[in-house]
Amino acid sequence: MRYYVYDLYSYEIWGNKKEGFEVNDIWCSKKNIYISEDKLSTNKKLIKALKKLGILKTGLHTTSISIEGETEYTLYFSDLRNNLFRSEFELRCKKIID
Repeated sequence: MRYYVYDLYSYEIWGNKKEGFEVNDIWCSKKNIYISEDKLSTNKKLIKALKKLGILKTGLHTTSISIEGETEYTLYFSDLRNNLFRSEFELRCKKIID
């Protein structure tokens, strides 16, 4: 089974819906997150895995989150609730284990 090893980068977001949002700061908040290739096959499986790891809140649904990027590089997570499109965090892949 193939595993992807990620570091979690969190954003400090400034702004509002009317004026827009911008990233004020970014930092590595968790290192060495192992996610199996199977869990990366769909957004639903990935979101469930991140909830189990305590990275996402259990109340979030797949329709609340947008995931962009490539699994072998960086995955970007955005909050879609209340018609907001605001970047929340990213997972940066640092290695792949076969």
